[in-house]
Amino acid sequence: MDKTGKRIQGYLECDSTIVRITSLEDIKDFLVRFGKTTNEMSESELYQLTKQKSSDDDLIKDDCDIAYSQNPKILQWGTPVINYKVEEETIAIADNAFALNSSSNSSSYRLTSILLPESIICIGQSSFIHKRNLVRINFPNSLRMIGDHAFKDCNKLKEVVLPKSIQFLGRRSFEETAIDTITVPPRVEKIGSYAFANCSQLKTVVFKGIPKTIGSEVFGNDLALEKIIIPSGSIDYFVKELFPLSKELFEEV
Repeated sequence: MDKTGKRIQGYLECDSTIVRITSLEDIKDFLVRFGKTTNEMSESELYQLTKQKSSDDDLIKDDCDIAYSQNPKILQWGTPVINYKVEEETIAIADNAFALNSSSNSSSYRLTSILLPESIICIGQSSFIHKRNLVRINFPNSLRMIGDHAFKDCNKLKEVVLPKSIQFLGRRSFEETAIDTITVPPRVEKIGSYAFANCSQLKTVVFKGIPKTIGSEVFGNDLALEKIIIPSGSIDYFVKELFPLSKELFEEV
């Protein structure tokens, strides 16, 4: 709490960087372009953000019956829409938001495209899992985390352009998608196991940086894979971390 006894809690964004605000001092630091006491949210804080839940009485539904919690604004759960624009100022897509329960109901696959605002910082786990008609989604420059299984089995999703802001890619986040090329931006710190596994059309991978942590079988069973472009001098690291891929696949630039 600040000196007035009132709790301060929220998030501010500038130049694709999100900081958590808990005091008046944090706000002052932010206003002078990121003072020493402001910190970007950690991976665990981002995960917790996608798990925040509100009671039904506190949710606000739009005219598509898609529900949002407020302060912070999080898309909590969706409906069988075809094309959808996420509301402005939304900072997160909650876990399982569009993962409808009835796998036998064809309406659960209806989602074709979704437009995310430039305020989204994290996409929760399994939020778009099994959306087999999804062909288009933009990833805004504010995005920092894509959770586990987020786009697993979106088998028509071909074009994925990860923003430069992205830092964390969850387990199986793009498994069984239709991507044929993927560029991993330089800020990526962690790639979970099987993140791009079983992508039968994936041919080219470009690493713009060197992630601190790479899980197992990130490109497992990607039989069409032809080339992995990596930063100069990093081949030993990538050969080890992407075991058991052949060294012949790697090209240093």
